[in-house]
Amino acid sequence: SFKLSSGIDAAADANGFCVVYLEGNGNPISFPNLKSWNAGECCSYANTGDIDDVSYATLVIQEMRKRYPSMTQIYFAGYSNGGGMVMTMLLAALNEVAGAVVKAAFNAADRDVGVDTSSTIPLKIIHQDGDPTVPWLGGVGDASSHSFYSGASTETYLEDRGFTLKPSNATSVLSGSGHSYASYNTLLSPSSFADEIVKMVTATGDWTP
Repeated sequence: SFKLSSGIDAAADANGFCVVYLEGNGNPISFPNLKSWNAGECCSYANTGDIDDVSYATLVIQEMRKRYPSMTQIYFAGYSNGGGMVMTMLLAALNEVAGAVVKAAFNAADRDVGVDTSSTIPLKIIHQDGDPTVPWLGGVGDASSHSFYSGASTETYLEDRGFTLKPSNATSVLSGSGHSYASYNTLLSPSSFADEIVKMVTATGDWTP
């Protein structure tokens, strides 16, 4: 799972921030352990079941604010379909988020709910130029019939809606041809996705204002 493989728990403990892992939905009969998020046209079961994941995530944020009233900033992070859900949430709850980092995912452009672009939100996208599942150049990947927008069109789409891409207003493109979480961390080495989250939360490295 993302929780077990990401290393974010240890990073949070070392840097003094709280992590909440939301759980996607799986078909309770055929694939109960294959979880997904309703991030636009991708991915089943959440998409075909029309699961309202935006409302679910919003309720979690509200509950966190009740439990931790001193909490001042919320950050989103996600990988693959979870990264697509992060972008969906950014467009739906712009005022709730201080920043976001996603890996191996592009925005769900069919989920534009309309946002107030008066605020600038930092966002980092990490992507492999040869990712076969979510192609950098756009089009249909090897795991679904969904046609993804290209990296360049995603950048423009998000910048037009009030986001500032880190670093230097561009996607962090890695030279590689994988989609797995491990393949991305290999290319990021000696850094990791968890390290990117730490830099985001602590406003260091590429995330320095």
